[in-house]
This record gives sequence, C-alpha cells and structure tokens, in this order.
Amino acid sequence: MELIRAYLTKPSAVLRFTGEDHVDFLQSQGTADLRGPIGICRYTLWLDHKGLIHGDSHVLKVSAEECLLISYLTPAVDLVSKFDRHIIADDVEIADETDKWNLLSVLPDSIALLPRDCMPGEEDNVFNEESGSYFYPGRRCGPVTVDCLIPSTVALPFEVEEVYEDDVEAIRIKSGIPFLPVDITPGKFNSLEANLISPLSFDKGCYLGQEVVARVHRLGRLSRRFIAVSGRGAAPRVPFMLEDNGREIGAITSVVKSHDTFQGIGWLKSRYEDGRLGMGGLNLEVSTLASS
Repeated sequence: MELIRAYLTKPSAVLRFTGEDHVDFLQSQGTADLRGPIGICRYTLWLDHKGLIHGDSHVLKVSAEECLLISYLTPAVDLVSKFDRHIIADDVEIADETDKWNLLSVLPDSIALLPRDCMPGEEDNVFNEESGSYFYPGRRCGPVTVDCLIPSTVALPFEVEEVYEDDVEAIRIKSGIPFLPVDITPGKFNSLEANLISPLSFDKGCYLGQEVVARVHRLGRLSRRFIAVSGRGAAPRVPFMLEDNGREIGAITSVVKSHDTFQGIGWLKSRYEDGRLGMGGLNLEVSTLASS
C-alpha cells in the first residue's frame, strides 16, 4: 500500500477564541473576512497600524461559540500579546492550546491518497472535522496542501511516510510561497510587497492596518517587492544581502539547491527590474513573485 507522504511538526500557536465578541474582534484584527457559516477556514494576516505584517494564521470557525487559530511559525506568546493590547471592552477569551496539538502537512502528491473523511470540505476554504481532528487547506508545502490538526494524545488517522523539513522547504520555495518569519521579517513588510493577496479582503470593512493597505493598493506603487531568484553554481548562504555600491537593495532569504542550480525567495527594491542581475559574485535570474 502506498503511504501518504506528510510532514509532522508542532504548530507554533493554537489559540481558542471564545466569548460573545470573539468573531467581531478577530474580524477587526485580521485581513481576511470571517463572515460566513460555521466550517469556513480563512488564511489571514495580522498587521500593525502601519499595515506591516506581524504574523499569520489559519482561522477555523468551529462553532458559533468558538474559533481556532493555527500558526505555523508565529509564536503563541507573540499573538496573545498583540491581541491583548487591543481587547478593551470586548467579551473575548483566549486559551493557548498549542501544547495539545500536532500538525501534519500532507504533500501535494499524496493528497489523492487521503481517506475521504480526512479531506477538507468540497467547497473552497472549508474544513472538515472528524473525531476531534481538523482537516483544512494549508500552505506549508506550497499552494496545494492539506493540513491536519490532530490532538497530541491520539494516533495519526492514517499511515504516513514522514518527510523532513528540508523536503517541505524545497516544495515551498519552488512554489514561491514566502513564509513568516523566514522570508517576511515581522514589522518590516506590507502584504502587497510580499504579494500576499489571497488573505486580503478589500470589502469587509475596517481592520487594523486596513487604511494603509487600501491606499497602497489604490496607488499601485511599491518601493520593494518579493522575488523568485534562480542561478547556477553554489547556493548562497541565507540570508544573503544584495548590495549595490555598498547599499542594501534586497536579500535572498530562502534557498534550495538542486544539482548545479539553485532557486530562492527574497526581496528587491522595485527600481531594479526583472531579468538578470549580477551581484555579490552571483549571476541571478530575478522575477517578481506570483501572488499567493
């Protein structure tokens, strides 16, 4: 029997939100629109008042009384601290359940092997719950991933062939998916620079940083952008600063080696166009990162 290839890890944050105002509060803090029925899953960004990204999460609307927030790499303590600063008179309770869960990310080439009851909902951005585990569309292994949030006290719901972090990083980088905080330094970039468009709602109303995001989107001018890079020879050690006459103009932040070539993700000031770029002893092919 062919085994399902998947990456097993601990999420950096699993927070349970309850209280009469919890959905409205999350709606006011994140970029995604949480309006909708029970069962929706939304990938969202958490910004500051300047529109800069400080974290990201998937939010699962598990019932009328509670939501689950899951983050790959944004620590729970950072998220709770950020949210606590904005809870004033809201009826919102946050429980940190990070230690109670494991996260299994199924590689794209194994999704078809998943049991039917371990698949996300048939509609886009809908999760499935089975025996206390949650199955939802993720992004750990590229744009087509199924994430499984599983209680740490129970066995995995199917047999897996575990893969290593290097394997999923290679898929992510080749797919052009920038990650926090690996590529997107918290508090340094806005979502449009990172070309993270799918988590943005432009019609749900106000949220923290929304006015800045809307203005940047309307003007359509960015001083820097995220890029996909490729080259031949030895891969640079990341983070690799890109400089022009001693001035920083960008960086390569993630890289994967394949034989005598490499691919990577980074950022670059917008005045430098797509195409070939010679810098720091590297001959790079640079292209603007596709939106994700």
